[in-house]
Amino acid sequence: MWGGRFDEPPDREFYAFQRSFGFDAVLLPQEIAASQAWAGALVGARILTAAEGEAIRGALDEIPTLRMIRLGAAEIERRSRAFSAAVAGRVPANELEIEVVPGHSVVGGGSTPDQHLPTYLVRLSTLRYSAGELEARLRQTAAGLTPVIARIENDRLVLDLRTVDPGEESALLEAVFAAIR
Repeated sequence: MWGGRFDEPPDREFYAFQRSFGFDAVLLPQEIAASQAWAGALVGARILTAAEGEAIRGALDEIPTLRMIRLGAAEIERRSRAFSAAVAGRVPANELEIEVVPGHSVVGGGSTPDQHLPTYLVRLSTLRYSAGELEARLRQTAAGLTPVIARIENDRLVLDLRTVDPGEESALLEAVFAAIR
């Protein structure tokens, strides 16, 4: 999995450090709850003001990466199936193959190559464009639409909704429609 522009393997110390991510991800909800409780305790001890404590507690829920890592596979499956149905509902069946499949989220944009989280993926293919062409069209989408970074697996374009904020799904939907036209 490690490759691309890199000529050497990852640093041994970093590689050893990141190997615990799978375990750390399982404990992340408890770690965040403990940090939120600690902020509350600091308010109770009058070390933080109520506003500061609330800001800390809220911020831990608002950090996108932490929120995305904590998402369960069942929630991602639900969103992926709804997204796939929305795409399929607007494209003739003979022009698009779309399915939701179990898979894994790549953690750290590839900087932690051995670390994955269980997820559900939206897998797309068209007769008009290869997976590579479709991926390029998503990155270079029409003016006014959000560029999309996707990945390719087994000659299919893959979207992982773990990496998409629910509020951005409509923009993703429009970008996919623009790319497959």
